[in-house]
Amino acid sequence: MQPRMPNDNLSTKPFTKVTVKIRPTQLSTFISGMEMIGDVPIPGSKPGGVNIMQYGPNPMVIGQWNTYTIPLSAYGNLPGLDIYKVSFQHQAGPGVNLATDSCEFDALAFRS
Repeated sequence: MQPRMPNDNLSTKPFTKVTVKIRPTQLSTFISGMEMIGDVPIPGSKPGGVNIMQYGPNPMVIGQWNTYTIPLSAYGNLPGLDIYKVSFQHQAGPGVNLATDSCEFDALAFRS
């Protein structure tokens, strides 16, 4: 999932965290990242993205909404920067049937 910000430009200045709800059909993990306009990485961001599993239920509860609240500082040096998009990447665990594996996202929100 890669939602783009309104007008492709969201100031992070008033926010300290981002919250997302995920409902998986099988055991999964997720990483997340943010980019500035032009797909420019956030200064100080970690290669490979942010493992969001430390910010909510781990392991996820299959078939239920799992809420993850990630501090913006986990994405790098964001205070006052404008972002273009945030992404969430599903990483299927061992033994997952990829033919039937899916997940739903809800309630993506930036918060102070």
